[in-house]
Amino acid sequence: MTGTLIWSGETLDALRAEVSAVNAAKEHKPFWGEEVGPGLMLVADQGVYLMGWQVRPDTPAGQRAPVAFANGCHPDGDPDWYDTKVRIIGGDDTAEFLPIDVFKDLDASVREVRIDVTKRSFNVRLVGRRSRRAS
Repeated sequence: MTGTLIWSGETLDALRAEVSAVNAAKEHKPFWGEEVGPGLMLVADQGVYLMGWQVRPDTPAGQRAPVAFANGCHPDGDPDWYDTKVRIIGGDDTAEFLPIDVFKDLDASVREVRIDVTKRSFNVRLVGRRSRRAS
């Protein structure tokens, strides 16, 4: 389990929307009972994606909230999504909380968001005209 998850193009647009939703939210969810404040959840289950970790009163019951799938990790559009998930993040379902501050420099100059995954860590990088580390 090691590799890099990437958001670019349409997936980066979806990620920007999630960051905006978190920043605009009035209430944020606890994570495993702990108040963690605003952030995104990196989730690996049916695909690999980032989702805003806030209360969403506008999402109807039973409907999935918007998410930003990593490139190559969408179960509806990427036939090899499961193999990509297993190679990069492992076969088990997982969720990791990332504070919103990690994405504070996600502006128009950023062309890609990369999350480097190792057995022990996640490193978020915002790649633009000049590469900037965000973690």
